[in-house]
Amino acid sequence: MTQQTTLKFDSRERNILITSCFGHFMSHYNMLAFPAVVLPLSVHLGKDMMDVVGISFLMYLLFGVTALPWGVGADRWGAKPFFFFFILAPDVVAWLQP
Repeated sequence: MTQQTTLKFDSRERNILITSCFGHFMSHYNMLAFPAVVLPLSVHLGKDMMDVVGISFLMYLLFGVTALPWGVGADRWGAKPFFFFFILAPDVVAWLQP
């Protein structure tokens, strides 16, 4: 017979867990969205698909290189401002495109 244990979180721990899980989901979602837009983006840019896939290298490289400074900044100034910037900045940039 197995014994089940239930974890009880207070509201602060629950908020931390929800925020970090959502941020983790969004970062992977953004990384996985690029392969889905390679074909339409290659048509829009008028480039070969291999050239457009080459752009993804820069995206993944910058994602990895900037992870450490973002983590240090979040530790220093708090995770919430960085989280909201991470969510809102791509939306603002997308709306500013011609």
